[in-house]
Amino acid sequence: MACPFLEDVLDEEDLILRQILRLLGPKIQHQTARSHALTVPQMVCVTLRWFASGSFLYSVGDAENLNKGTICRTIRRVCLALKSFSNIFITFPGHRRPLYIKEEFYKLAAFPNIIGAVDCTHIRIKRPSGEHEGDYVNKKSFYSIWLL
Repeated sequence: MACPFLEDVLDEEDLILRQILRLLGPKIQHQTARSHALTVPQMVCVTLRWFASGSFLYSVGDAENLNKGTICRTIRRVCLALKSFSNIFITFPGHRRPLYIKEEFYKLAAFPNIIGAVDCTHIRIKRPSGEHEGDYVNKKSFYSIWLL
C-alpha cells in the first residue's frame, strides 16, 4: 500500500498524521485480522488519497489494489470517526450573528451564505512518481497532500 509519509518521522506534518492515527485508531480499528482487514494507517491513507484526488472510488481502489466495496466501507468508517470529533475541533464564533458573518464572507470573497471555513494542513510526502507528480507540489514548493 502506498503510504510514503508514514515510513520515517521527519517533520511536524508527520507528527500530526501520527497523532491523527492515534486519535482515530480506537474508533476505526477492526476487531480481528480476518480476511486480511486493513490496518488503521492503511484506512487513513486510503481516505486521504480519496480526499486529495477528488476521484472515483474505482480510481483509489485501482491505485491501492483494493475493490470498490472495501474503499467505500473504509472511507465511510474513517469519515464517521472524524465526524465524532467535530464538536471538539470545529467551533463557530458564538458572539457574532450568522447574518453578519455571511455578509462579511460575501464582502471578502463574494461567497454567498457562508458562515465558516475549514483550515487545512499540508502533510509532506516523498516525491510521487508518474505523470501526476506535479499535482502534489504545493505553493511552498514541496510535495504534500491536504489534510482537511
